[in-house]
Amino acid sequence: MARLTFYGNVQMVRDFCPFCHEWALVRDGERLCCGRRMDGLPTRIHRMSSPWHGRKLPPKEDRERILDAQDGRCFYCMRRFGMRVYRGGRTTTLKTVWDHQIPWIYSQNNDADNFVAACQVCNGIKRDFCFNGPDEARVYIANKWNTKGYSEIPPVIRLPNGVEISMNDTREMNDFDRTVEEIAERMEG
Repeated sequence: MARLTFYGNVQMVRDFCPFCHEWALVRDGERLCCGRRMDGLPTRIHRMSSPWHGRKLPPKEDRERILDAQDGRCFYCMRRFGMRVYRGGRTTTLKTVWDHQIPWIYSQNNDADNFVAACQVCNGIKRDFCFNGPDEARVYIANKWNTKGYSEIPPVIRLPNGVEISMNDTREMNDFDRTVEEIAERMEG
């Protein structure tokens, strides 16, 4: 019955004490009301009070530091910001958005170490999900990129000789072992 409770941004464990018949804070596994040990781990999250501030961006110097540390790439998909991706015949340019690694809805934590630079696609896929670490988030997001049909390959490729290859018209484009030149030669011949 123990809960992880938030007082603003401060996390504390509370548990209902069956001996004292009241809710008690827990420190180092012991209830502060009577000193008896708590059984198990917290199973619920409860917000007792909200922090005084709302959702906000990290300061500019922290944003620059984070972008530099990530080499101008999305934290989740590792694609460069400004790169074009394609989905359903539409082109999207990846832009920088600031993502709370632990979602704001749960932590209400605006500390710079809770922020990463993400592209708008990854941020939209991640939403308010919590993950056990960055690798788990990256695997989940990569799978969603594929199932949603995002690609780094444009829907139509124009070769220097003027031949156009459409992703929608050729099955060969899914076979990445072949080169674009081989496909163009077969289409001309």
